[in-house]
Amino acid sequence: MGRSMNSPPAQPGPCQIAPRSVAGRMLRLRSLFLVLAASAPLIGLAAYRARGYQVSTSDFDNFYQTVRQGLFESAHPTMSPDWGVFNYHPFFMVLMGPIGLLPAWLSCAIFLLTSIGLAWLAAAAALREMLPDSLDDRRVIGLCSLAMVSPFLVNSVLLGQLECLVLAALLLAWVQLARGRQLSAGLLVALATLLKAFPGLLVVWLLLKRRFRAVGGFLLGLAIGAGLLPSLLFGPAENLRLHHQWLQRVVIHRSALRELVKSEDFMWRYNLEGLPIIVRRYLTPQRFSEYQPGVTINFADLSNAKLSLGPVQLTAVQLIYLAVSGAGLLLSCWLLRHPWEVLPAGRRRSEFAFIVLAALLASPIIWAARYFALAWPACAMLCLHLRQAHRIGRPDWPAIAVAAVWIASLVIWTERLRACGVHFWAAVVLAVWVGVTAARIRPLPATAPPTGDANREPAESH
Repeated sequence: MGRSMNSPPAQPGPCQIAPRSVAGRMLRLRSLFLVLAASAPLIGLAAYRARGYQVSTSDFDNFYQTVRQGLFESAHPTMSPDWGVFNYHPFFMVLMGPIGLLPAWLSCAIFLLTSIGLAWLAAAAALREMLPDSLDDRRVIGLCSLAMVSPFLVNSVLLGQLECLVLAALLLAWVQLARGRQLSAGLLVALATLLKAFPGLLVVWLLLKRRFRAVGGFLLGLAIGAGLLPSLLFGPAENLRLHHQWLQRVVIHRSALRELVKSEDFMWRYNLEGLPIIVRRYLTPQRFSEYQPGVTINFADLSNAKLSLGPVQLTAVQLIYLAVSGAGLLLSCWLLRHPWEVLPAGRRRSEFAFIVLAALLASPIIWAARYFALAWPACAMLCLHLRQAHRIGRPDWPAIAVAAVWIASLVIWTERLRACGVHFWAAVVLAVWVGVTAARIRPLPATAPPTGDANREPAESH
């Protein structure tokens, strides 16, 4: 029988390497080289698709054309939506500006090599924080959790998208927070938020944890990434204009309540799985395919049902969405209410995995084919529990069921089921499991010293 979850960590043996040893560093470099080598064919295909100056299915090609047009071919630096880069913050041009200096295919290859390398190193650091003394467990959990999000990562890489960078920033933020480096953790959360807006919800978790220095780092990161750097690139007036356009497009035009009532726009795209889009498909006769305009998946037609609340008039679909999302918000705040100091290490990492997934699920628009790569922290927690259950010889049936649901969602890619939100609901099941797992680890008594061991839970915590 294997070691219990609550037993002290074993001393490093032949298959265990201290996290900061020279051998450990060499092993990490070797694993990074192997990952990049294994990714080379995928990166080559992505670079071929992003050749530039032609109609392409590559998002990176649109990034490249936007940078070239805005920074290298305009009289004054700017950011134009002409190439379909609508929902990105002006900081995007600061980050991606250097890609315009090289041919599109070469820029794509360098960008993806960097992104994949950073994501792998960040994941390795997060696993070392989770399991500092067990190399074998890190290998198993790392490879299994990577496999569970690999379809989304592959799609992101083929499109030349930013999910690997966002994942790297969030994982490094967790590592810094776990090591007590609040300022750098907040800066990394700000970086992730400037790349994709939804990680900004993590600041609510930081406030609930009373990590005020991390919140300060987040605000400092926004000041630098949204204020200083774009102003140096565009000029203060142009930066202000670009921010106004971004707020109009992302915060107002793409808000959840707007998505529930506006004309079709992106609604027919079956690979969009945000909650407001799914609710609208369920409750209105809304098509989900470009090629099957008469086919719908609605269970009821509430298109004309409305309710007036004084000067505010809401549709029934909007009210249902507000009720569901409001209940989710209240339950999440209740789960995350305890301050950082009284939480065992296992509760902290479970809450982090939960809030990352909850922030993603709260996004009005989710490109399901790639966004769910950010479920990696929750998948790693799931694999950790399955590994621990295997070690003690006791099946963890809830974790097995959740893993089965998640894996089933990876192999079901029909248009109708994706329009129904198969990946979204699988992520909800995963988030509920992570939340329940976190809630089962009770906070430490106020007089107990804080735990610093990332692989031990006090006996009274379960």
